[in-house]
Amino acid sequence: HFFGFCCSCAALKGSGGGVLSLEVNPPFLPFEFRGSLCVCVCACVQMSLGAPVVIPETPAGTQAALRQVLEALRQRSPALGAAVSSMADSEAFLLLFLRSRKFDVGRAVDHVTRFFDFAGKHPQAVGGSGFGLRLMDSALYSVLRLGIFQVPGVRDYHGRAVILMYPRHTQPGAFPAELVLAAVWYTLSRALREDEQAQRCGVVIVNVAQGVSIQNFDRKLVGLLAPSLTNVFPLRVGQIIICRPPSVFRVVWPVISVFLKEKLRSRVTVLPESINFLPRLVNFLPLTSIPAELGGSLVHDHMAWVGRQALADGFPVPESTPTQEIWV
Repeated sequence: HFFGFCCSCAALKGSGGGVLSLEVNPPFLPFEFRGSLCVCVCACVQMSLGAPVVIPETPAGTQAALRQVLEALRQRSPALGAAVSSMADSEAFLLLFLRSRKFDVGRAVDHVTRFFDFAGKHPQAVGGSGFGLRLMDSALYSVLRLGIFQVPGVRDYHGRAVILMYPRHTQPGAFPAELVLAAVWYTLSRALREDEQAQRCGVVIVNVAQGVSIQNFDRKLVGLLAPSLTNVFPLRVGQIIICRPPSVFRVVWPVISVFLKEKLRSRVTVLPESINFLPRLVNFLPLTSIPAELGGSLVHDHMAWVGRQALADGFPVPESTPTQEIWV
């Protein structure tokens, strides 16, 4: 009887990779009971069949998925479950992981677990507020103003948020690698918090590599940043475009690529300086999303963005702070 009820509640459709997707709309239940009850019932059917639990992102499905992730975390580690439950923005925090894993509950639970494992090893990068990340302070501000990662608020043709990366602004030895990682996580967490579409569709990272020298290369930072963005931080990286890399790129890329999963390496596009550089870049980004120094029309005021985040965190920005003249 129970299985017959489940079958009448949902149409089970096989999708690629053995994932079972759901359509939930049982006509014989009162409307107010349909969503949450049937999503939970169908999730039980999925687990009994050994398929990954993929729940549709509807209001009812979202609440059911959040409950399942939290319960799974509590079963895996009571301390971890308690830590997530005690967060003021726990639902928003967990939604990042669900969306980054396309609402696959099991993968989202694994992802949250890796996040907290990483946080335990690198506490300087993670604090207790704002999606689990630290608020702005003087140390973090000193790195953020370098503009290594920037959020201009534009998109590619697929609706993915564009993240600008300027490795030439990195100053190895001036700041600990963990602090630079904290600044990167801070930037990306704020970008996601302000943009639900980026949570769902992901991002494209535009690496403005021109002007980079071997002095900007920090092996420890690469060892922290690359795996954390691909396996720890809840970010869907759809593509990485490396623009106008210098000759030193041939030396550092083999080291960097070691830290990237094969799936992400396949999403890396290198566009060297050539007469066809801009036409090739326009195949991936509209001109309005391409920085002016690469031939587009985008002009982004990074320090204004940092100032808005500082205001939201209650951090007083020093009046004598230089602006973009610190960038070379």
